[in-house]
Amino acid sequence: MDNLFNSTYSEEVVDLFLKFKEISKNHGSTLFEKPNVNSDKLMEFLEKNTYLSEKEIKVKENYLLIDDNY
Repeated sequence: MDNLFNSTYSEEVVDLFLKFKEISKNHGSTLFEKPNVNSDKLMEFLEKNTYLSEKEIKVKENYLLIDDNY
């Protein structure tokens, strides 16, 4: 499952990390300026704290479609 999450969302997680880093820097924080602080830690956190089922996910043209069973 981790490979599915990583391959599906890696680009978005990197973009999110860079936004966090920019916002942090603009507010005078050096939180994201430390060595070895990168998007891998954010990806690891999201993988551990997010549940996704392969049956529920379909990726098509950069849109996430979730099957709704009504």
